[in-house]
Amino acid sequence: MGIFLLLLVAILVAFGQSLLFGKWALSRVKYTRQFSVTECYSGDTIEMIEVIENRKLLPVFWLRAESTIAASLRFHSTEETMDIDVGRRTQYHKSLFSIGPYRRIRRTHKVICARRGLFRIDQVSLTAGDLLGMNDKSKSMPVAIQLTVYPQVITMEEIPLPSHGWQGDVSVRRWIVDDPFLITGVRDYRSGDPMKRIHWKATARTGTLQVYQHDYTAEQRLVVYLNVMDKETTRDVVHDEELIEKGISYAATIVSDAVARGIPVGFGHNGLRQGQPEIDVRLPIGGGREHLLAILSEMAAIELRCKLLFHDFLAQDDPITEERCDYLLITSHVSLLAAEQIERLKQAGHSVQTLIIEKDYESEVAAG
Repeated sequence: MGIFLLLLVAILVAFGQSLLFGKWALSRVKYTRQFSVTECYSGDTIEMIEVIENRKLLPVFWLRAESTIAASLRFHSTEETMDIDVGRRTQYHKSLFSIGPYRRIRRTHKVICARRGLFRIDQVSLTAGDLLGMNDKSKSMPVAIQLTVYPQVITMEEIPLPSHGWQGDVSVRRWIVDDPFLITGVRDYRSGDPMKRIHWKATARTGTLQVYQHDYTAEQRLVVYLNVMDKETTRDVVHDEELIEKGISYAATIVSDAVARGIPVGFGHNGLRQGQPEIDVRLPIGGGREHLLAILSEMAAIELRCKLLFHDFLAQDDPITEERCDYLLITSHVSLLAAEQIERLKQAGHSVQTLIIEKDYESEVAAG
């Protein structure tokens, strides 16, 4: 009889705690998540911060926060309270909490941004329950956080730039050298022109901003175009992603260097834009930090799928070519049709150079 009563009490206690703690497990529980930055570069280490608050008298014996995150955001943690199931493209991230009444827990995870991209976490699934796991409650918690990872920027010396310049046999690095002594007149101010080039007397005379008109060496207008087709037969998905990622890194480095030197630069590519596949990405020529970040953001958003064949992309380039430009085409190959479009641009008075992306055979041998 005593054992029966003991079992009955145990069952009643078990069901009682299940009803009490299970029913109210997620009541007045607040969960937030954020990254320590909103923008960074590929290779950077940042933090993902989780904060959970229990705003009630009852404790939360266990709570699991689950979400799907891109696999290229690599968590560097050995915590037993975190479980990560990593796939090729995505990973399933789980954090486990136990929190007392009116307590707040802040947990920080180190994250290595292994690859460029736009990363967004819209919601986290929260699951909590009673002490014995008899009564679980789940709900989705919106977090809506976004991280932009810019492409890796290397040094200019690591880029195999063409051996000839934008004109004739002059070194290709001529376009990054200003010649402030060759002044040929004045012209209207353009976005990206340095303040030091403003001609104040001409500005006062005309009533609009005027800048010194320098010779060609200081008046470069650079256009960098990236071909996401890894081979001539590519029509949709890129197969050699690492090859094109190298090209994106080249483009980011060259554009960053040009902007730092005060050279107006434009950018475009024939791939898809993540989340907006209908958009043709062709940013106008400009300068300054905001323009650079706009270009790097577009590079981060490149989806490695072909939207236009490269020769078709070049054929549509009339809107950006009203003034003479120096074109740098970053591509793994040049088809006959693309060569025709290159010749068309040259006939229009533009300088065109190609930077061929090549496989890193040494890395492939080492990996093998």
